[in-house]
Amino acid sequence: MSSFQSSGLLRMKVEPYTATIAEGSIVTILHPLLRLKSCDHQHFVRHLRALDQDDRRARFGVAMSDDRLAHVVAEMDFDLGTHLAIPDSQGELIAVVQIGHPSDGAAELALSVAPEWRRKGLAGLLFGEALRRANRTRIARFILVHGHPAILGLAALHRLAVCYRHTEQQIVVELGAQEVLEGQFE
Repeated sequence: MSSFQSSGLLRMKVEPYTATIAEGSIVTILHPLLRLKSCDHQHFVRHLRALDQDDRRARFGVAMSDDRLAHVVAEMDFDLGTHLAIPDSQGELIAVVQIGHPSDGAAELALSVAPEWRRKGLAGLLFGEALRRANRTRIARFILVHGHPAILGLAALHRLAVCYRHTEQQIVVELGAQEVLEGQFE
């Protein structure tokens, strides 16, 4: 029994399966998308702690210590936003996308993939699901606190417009349909 099964993360019976998620990439995963709940925060923290400081900066806009990551996750409202994860066959989170609660047609988006699982199509799978959910929930654009090249590459693949807005402490990147972003920023 994996740690997820004993903690309740796998709230349905699923069997490990092998899936081709990118050309030439074959990976065994338990279930393509699991929705995380507040009781799953320890698994999420473990995933985030496996990221190096550059990855943490790309996800949160700032580098964070292990203790700070644990605090941030403990304060998250898993019911307000959507946290989708892909666990490996051992029950460890290998990729997570976080879609914030929409406000004025926009929602924050954060995505991370464990280093050893990159370039296998997992980020694309999660990004595509985030776009599908955005269409269903009337999210017109995503807001990123960091313009990581991988996310910008995914945005280009989906033909999303990219708009940069500078704030005092960071660059905010908005992804959305061209007509949504046109004329919004000076």
